[in-house]
Amino acid sequence: MDKVAVILHGAHGVEVVKQLAKVTFGFGAGLFVLSKPTSAAAQTAVPEVGKLAFKQGKGFLVVPDLADVQELLSPSLSLFFVEGEKGEAFSEDEVLGALRQGYVAMFFSASEPGFSLKELERGRPVNLKLPGEVGCVATASIALFKVWSKIATADSS
Repeated sequence: MDKVAVILHGAHGVEVVKQLAKVTFGFGAGLFVLSKPTSAAAQTAVPEVGKLAFKQGKGFLVVPDLADVQELLSPSLSLFFVEGEKGEAFSEDEVLGALRQGYVAMFFSASEPGFSLKELERGRPVNLKLPGEVGCVATASIALFKVWSKIATADSS
């Protein structure tokens, strides 16, 4: 999971940033990125998450926009998680395959209505095909659990 990067885009609230950072690090992902934070997320959450990342030996990066993430990481796979009927089904098997080639970037939008069409062009929109909308922290939790479970199963066999 070291090569999994979780990117939260457009956050403005402190709690959503802190919660997603905890989920990211709790599942063993190596890097949490905050893209285009505004207001309290930029002022209060950044130092708190920086401290959390340092204590856990994890990476934390703040960038002005999504293009910076792709420029710095050059991920082998960029997945943009969307809710509703958009996007194709998320595949943890695809993530495992891409991890052998480099970083896998998992993008989550903290703002409504989500990513713009232009932003979605930077990767592939994917969906967990849940019965309803659950928000970015729950979506990331489910997606990271699926990847972590797949890796754990692969390592034990």
